[in-house]
Amino acid sequence: MATITFIFLLLLMGKGYTITRARLSSRGTVRLFIFTTSFIMLEVATVIWEITLFDPAEVTYISESFPSYFVLLVRFVAWAWFIRASAITVHKYPTKRTFYAIMCSLLSLWFIAGPIVTIFANFVLDNWVRAEVVHGVDAAVVAYGFIIFLVLTCPVQENRYFPYHVRANQVTDCDFPENVYEVQYTANPPTTDINEHETEQTPSNPSSTTHVE
Repeated sequence: MATITFIFLLLLMGKGYTITRARLSSRGTVRLFIFTTSFIMLEVATVIWEITLFDPAEVTYISESFPSYFVLLVRFVAWAWFIRASAITVHKYPTKRTFYAIMCSLLSLWFIAGPIVTIFANFVLDNWVRAEVVHGVDAAVVAYGFIIFLVLTCPVQENRYFPYHVRANQVTDCDFPENVYEVQYTANPPTTDINEHETEQTPSNPSSTTHVE
């Protein structure tokens, strides 16, 4: 579930959620829901396949099951979707090109490393070392992805890649207006003194005093 949640988070960032837009379109939300649900169902099917169909007398690993190959395929699809969504976001928001270029180049290795190692282990490594190798590499790949994500989104003043410097009211809705990050907002907007404002609006007529004798 940690990997699925992380992939879901990366897809949201690729679409610019909370970076260039405040919410996703209805179609994009439905697609993400269907994709995530399918991913979870395939992972559950992989576990059920291992429990019900694997022979306990044989040395086998969960990655050798038939549904696991669909899991690898879905991960490649997620990688392609992530790259495409990031490219569309950069096309509409060129000011975030540096952040998305670094994120896509570093996290693409995370997307493809796991499936490549799994395929290599299934067809090259011996059965008695396969589980240890896949477990070790998978843990290293997951740690790599989390560390890269932490570095890119670390909320420090020196981090100018992730838009922590952008105010919440500068993040737009589903549409993509031009140069949203060039809009300037002052931290403390000037306030007009009420007394001064009333003085300017009140006419300067001398007050007349009525004396009663």
